[in-house]
Amino acid sequence: MRRRGLPRTPPFRRFGPLRPIHPRLRLANQLFNNGRYQEASENFEQIASFMEAEHRPNAYHFYLFAARARSMAGDDDASVALMEKGLGLLIRDNRRSELERVGARLIQELIDRNRNAEADKIKEFLAQNSIDIHSANQEAPIPEGVNVPTHCPSCGAVIYGVGIEWLNKKTIMCSYCGTPIKID
Repeated sequence: MRRRGLPRTPPFRRFGPLRPIHPRLRLANQLFNNGRYQEASENFEQIASFMEAEHRPNAYHFYLFAARARSMAGDDDASVALMEKGLGLLIRDNRRSELERVGARLIQELIDRNRNAEADKIKEFLAQNSIDIHSANQEAPIPEGVNVPTHCPSCGAVIYGVGIEWLNKKTIMCSYCGTPIKID
């Protein structure tokens, strides 16, 4: 029996519809995937600025993606400035544990790509802000036999093996758009 006055909500709408992917995010990912890193970085920066102005908690992601694109374009100084801006948002919001995890992952990724000068600058930035990256939890590796897709089906972003956020044993989350992605 239905109670009067309360609308019946279909089960699939209880948590709200997934937000549509912004065209600028799709464009930024396409530009990055096509090797047009400078243009991709500009688009990621615009997204990050908008999200920062709206006080959205994942704005820092887009500064880091813009930094990755600038680094790939060979603009190391701008890349470091964008990394510091993204990490600075985590500092501002007092998200210390996430900052330690992201900082450690960022430094490791830079070292893996032979960007030691950039990694040293980020280590120095974190040390100046009293952030200990050595206390960060190590992320679980991808289990053997699990096929993680290379791109997000919603926004087209490249899914990196380092730093994948696992929602459960069969689902990961796109770090760009937040879409849950089922894996094999």
